[in-house]
Amino acid sequence: MINKVKRMSTTKKVLIGLLIFIVISGVTLQIFITRYLPSLVKERLSDIIVRGSDSLYKFEVGKFDLGFWGGTIGITDLRITIDSTRYKKMNEEKKLPPLTFELILPKAKVEGINIKALIFSKRIDVRQISFTSAEVKLARHFKTTETTNIEDVPLWKLIQPQIRSITVNNIICAGLKINYKNVDSAAGFHWQFDKSNILFSDIQVDSTSASDSNRLLFAKNIILTAADIKMKTPDGLYNLQVKEIVYTSAAKSMEVKDFNFTQAINNQGFINHFGFQHEIYTLKMPSVLFKNFKLPGWINNNKLLIDTIELASPAVAIYLDRHAKPFTGSKKGKYPHQLLQKAPFAITVKRIKAKNASVIYTETNNLNNLTGKVVFSSLSGVIDNITNDPSAIKKSAECIVDIRGGVMKTGKIHTIFKFSLADKNGGFNVNSTITDLDANQMKPLFIAMTSVEIQSFNVKRIDYSISGNENSGTGALAMQYDNMDILVNKVEADKSLNKKGVLSFFANRLLIYKENPKEGEEERKASNIVVQRDASRSFFNLVWKTMFSSAGEIVLRPLAQRKIEKRKQRQ
Repeated sequence: MINKVKRMSTTKKVLIGLLIFIVISGVTLQIFITRYLPSLVKERLSDIIVRGSDSLYKFEVGKFDLGFWGGTIGITDLRITIDSTRYKKMNEEKKLPPLTFELILPKAKVEGINIKALIFSKRIDVRQISFTSAEVKLARHFKTTETTNIEDVPLWKLIQPQIRSITVNNIICAGLKINYKNVDSAAGFHWQFDKSNILFSDIQVDSTSASDSNRLLFAKNIILTAADIKMKTPDGLYNLQVKEIVYTSAAKSMEVKDFNFTQAINNQGFINHFGFQHEIYTLKMPSVLFKNFKLPGWINNNKLLIDTIELASPAVAIYLDRHAKPFTGSKKGKYPHQLLQKAPFAITVKRIKAKNASVIYTETNNLNNLTGKVVFSSLSGVIDNITNDPSAIKKSAECIVDIRGGVMKTGKIHTIFKFSLADKNGGFNVNSTITDLDANQMKPLFIAMTSVEIQSFNVKRIDYSISGNENSGTGALAMQYDNMDILVNKVEADKSLNKKGVLSFFANRLLIYKENPKEGEEERKASNIVVQRDASRSFFNLVWKTMFSSAGEIVLRPLAQRKIEKRKQRQ
């Protein structure tokens, strides 16, 4: 009995001692957590941010609110800013990273911290980091041939030996304000996203992840959504609006929803801004999908690499007012593929696909104040091999544009453009077939452009080709038509049209052929029609001018052609 009492007393003493030890350990750990752990966390963060950036960034933080046993941390007033002195020195030495940033974070929460790994193994292991209402400023630094070719030291090496590795399951950023600009771009490109959400998944910074090409910013996957984007172009001429952008790094895809590019000022404002004739553009697209978009290549190496861009129902409108004075400068070197050659960064887009597209070109004639319109509808097509990469051009030196669809109301068009990517003089070739046009569709256009009314005109088929460069084009045309009848108008001083019936009578009988082929005769065709390019006009002007001159060879009788030739000589 006595032994039993003694055993019970011993057990109580052990239990009491163990309880006292637990309490003392708990108090000690709590003191450690509240006094020592915050400074340790700050020190680790400083190692990551300051040491990991080669002292480019400064790190400031308000306070840490640690949860029980250090499992969670509340952070307030965290700021990561650029050290201006270090920035200037790295810029002079051409050592700035492709992308620099500044972060203002009012409040954040860190959950699931592995205290043991942090203290004893120098490893940062976190389940989740979340924050809202942060502001991020991103600055893009384009790499050039002058940039110092120095191998960047990986982050995991820079933070050692203070930190061996970093692992974070998720980083959730909600209500993020992102400000993006190109620091050294002459265009001053600037984006601002006021409503953005970002999810980083499976972040890992160590020697293994450094060699994983599928990771972006150390994350296995990044999902970015930005909504209600509204801004103006730097010149203030256009508004740009986007309903939503969604980017997923794992799938290498980005979708832009409800893209709208519209004029911000009235037509007269454009004339006042340029001081000469200049096209006004409008572009609307419900959806743009980028497939296999290699964003790391763009950020790190200045290379725009995309497999496919899909455009859903793009609507393009172009307007030109001839009342302004003509442009007298030179547009040489500005054909589409010449601009691609001169792009300040590498571009490789394998294919652009468009379906159910529309293009409307509208022009106001300064001589008669009339407006004409050409409508291309239900267009579908592809653009293949858009690149300025020399190695890609060696494999395939042509960019090919293949478009099918409608023209005006009942017409059908199929056009193939071929652009020589290696030709500095802008070599190109165009082949086009148009069918089923009639006078009712063409009347408003012809009277606006030429002051000539088409009473009747039925085009059965047009086959047109042109080869050329930035200096000239050589065209060929076959056009089958019948029942052509025109009404000639004189433009009066007040720009009204005065119908000239007698002149129209003689024009229909002496100046034009009413059909082609004429019964009992061979079909008239135009070939080797050489037209010199007006250096002040665009690529499409040369294509149209050559086609118009070729059509004149078929439609106009010799008498009319001689009159036109004499007029050209006088001019």
